[in-house]
Amino acid sequence: MPRIKHISILVLSVLLSVQVNAQEQDLGFRGETGLRYRINKKSNIDFSYRVDLKENLGQFRRANFSFAYERKVNKWIDLQLYYRYITSYKQDKNRFRIALSTDKKIYKKTKLQFRTLLQHDVEYFDGDYLREYKPRLVWRNRLLLSRRLNKRWSSTIYTEPFISKNYKGFHPYRLRTGASLSYAKKRWKYSAEYFYQNEFYFEQSSLHVIGLGVRYDITRVIRPKKKKNKKKSKQLSNKQLK
Repeated sequence: MPRIKHISILVLSVLLSVQVNAQEQDLGFRGETGLRYRINKKSNIDFSYRVDLKENLGQFRRANFSFAYERKVNKWIDLQLYYRYITSYKQDKNRFRIALSTDKKIYKKTKLQFRTLLQHDVEYFDGDYLREYKPRLVWRNRLLLSRRLNKRWSSTIYTEPFISKNYKGFHPYRLRTGASLSYAKKRWKYSAEYFYQNEFYFEQSSLHVIGLGVRYDITRVIRPKKKKNKKKSKQLSNKQLK
């Protein structure tokens, strides 16, 4: 009988530990729609709306309204300025980002990109809050490998550590690793993504996230491409010949 009790206690403790570990993991979802406008060959702006789900896709987490400006500074470096309004309908915050990225072709149709990004959140813009506000900066460094599969399809894999900076110093607290697949046709771009995120400093948890997105390029809607008048060009060429 004592052996049976010990075995039953051991089995129960194992089941409980498995259940606790299962509760620490979650499956999330991100659905995003966006618009892109190309200002010129070197710069563009993006608007997007994203909905996040949590608790194994059964609960609303937050909504995100984003604006981004991206510019190719020179041959090697791209600059991005980014603003996001985040709301859970109980709490709101404003997120600001600045990022620099560079890439290098390492093989045919394959590039290696490095992006360093600094972000921080502000909940309110009133004077009392800002006077007492102690910014918690987040420093992110992403290493991404991209490959163009054909004219329309492309894929990426990446890893990105998150480092928190506050009055106590720097603290690595999150690691995100993922992969994506995208399909582009004319003005449309469709994407599917999966990433695994591990929290290990402020809390102990892990998150699996599936993301689906679609983006439409509105450049030619706002600024249609000028059509050349073939008749006029022929007349001018004939006059020149005469």
